[in-house]
Amino acid sequence: MNTLEMARAAGFVVLLDGKIGRETYHSVTGSVLALERFQALCRGGGNIVDGGDAAIAFGPDAARDAHKTSLV
Repeated sequence: MNTLEMARAAGFVVLLDGKIGRETYHSVTGSVLALERFQALCRGGGNIVDGGDAAIAFGPDAARDAHKTSLV
């Protein structure tokens, strides 16, 4: 999965802004929740679930520890 596919899977909106020659330019926008989901995907936690405030899963204990998620 490439970076833009990961962003879409996490809930970001990915727009094609333009194409100049072989170079393409995209804008990516989304919520903090989408950013946390993207972080989980980058860390290898490809298990994304919707669970209210904590919509990322790192494994079996994700629901219990979901409130501890940080961007640091």
